Amino acid sequence: MKNVEGGTKQSRFWGETTAFLALFLDNAGVLIFLNAILVFTFNFPVDIILTRMIPGTAIGVLIGDLIYTWLAIRLKRKTGRADVTAMPLGLDTPSTIGIAYAVLGPAYVITRDAQLTWQIGMATLFISALGLTLFGVIHSIMPTGELYLPWRVASDAHYMLALAYLALSGILLILTGTMDKEKGR
Repeated sequence: MKNVEGGTKQSRFWGETTAFLALFLDNAGVLIFLNAILVFTFNFPVDIILTRMIPGTAIGVLIGDLIYTWLAIRLKRKTGRADVTAMPLGLDTPSTIGIAYAVLGPAYVITRDAQLTWQIGMATLFISALGLTLFGVIHSIMPTGELYLPWRVASDAHYMLALAYLALSGILLILTGTMDKEKGR
């Protein structure tokens, strides 16, 4: 069977599969790199990385990718185009290195409290997501005076990234407080 671009559905499947595997391996490599920086440079405890950072990142990336897939399907149905694909969501190496060396590492060196350091990292991500969302909305004011809100437009994935980043970091920040209450902190 041929699709609109002239390729077969089977080749489209393998293209999407290899793209997924490449993104997965890239994200795994960045997480391993983050782990190495924190453990070998700052002597950060591995248990927080393995029980909080890696699972939280994996869940966040999965949810973000599912949101992007839903937006791509919605855009495909709305426009009738067959060449729509989801924007890949994942970790970027420069930001990961920056967070490790500028936030997490120094916070752990000063406090020697891995849990508090993780909470500082979550707060940092929440504040940066809030800033991205705010500046994304400000930047997107149209010349007609109409406000271009990110959650109303499916095709501008970078605005959705900022909104998803804000929502996920807020959820994780709330869960952090809930877990601390259960432990009696």
